Parts: sequence; structure tokens; C-alpha cells
Amino acid sequence: VGNALSVKIRPYLKFPMPWNWTKNIGGEDVFDFRMDFPTTIEIRVNEDFSVRLNHTIFYDNTPSSALIDDLLDQNGEPVSISLNKIHQFTTFQASFQIN
Repeated sequence: VGNALSVKIRPYLKFPMPWNWTKNIGGEDVFDFRMDFPTTIEIRVNEDFSVRLNHTIFYDNTPSSALIDDLLDQNGEPVSISLNKIHQFTTFQASFQIN
């Protein structure tokens, strides 16, 4: 296939600063880190036309959370909500070069 197909995978980890490695969640210390996993697949049809698919997975081991004081659970405690640990983002590109 030569240069017609290109696949790039570049995962990386992100850690908190200044070296506070844990977060207290629900009374227990949890290791705090994030990971991004970007992947790109490009197909070059010819010198002037290519298509590209970018897909990134974002993982947060300790997503943000908040207490809602106005909303109480069955025990009369404020309800805690938190964000999802995994988010995904996808784009599609078509490139055409005019000479």
C-alpha cells in the first residue's frame, strides 16, 4: 500500500501538579490521573486527495464531582453527582488540494 495508508496512535498520561497523586472520593484515596488516547487513520487516494478519521478517547480516573444541597437522598444527605470517566471525540476530514 506504500504511503496510501497511515495509522498513528499516541497515548499519553497526565498527572496532577504539584505532585498531589491522590484524591479523596467517597472516603477513600484514589490515584489521580488522566489518559488521552488519540488515534488517526489517513487514507491518501492520490497526491491531491485524502481522507482522515481522528478518534480520541479521554479517560479521567477521578472525574470532578459536586454535592447538590437542594437535592437529598433517602437518608436526608445531599446528592453527589460526578462526571463520566470516559469521553470520546471523533472527527472526519476530507482534503483536496488544487494546484
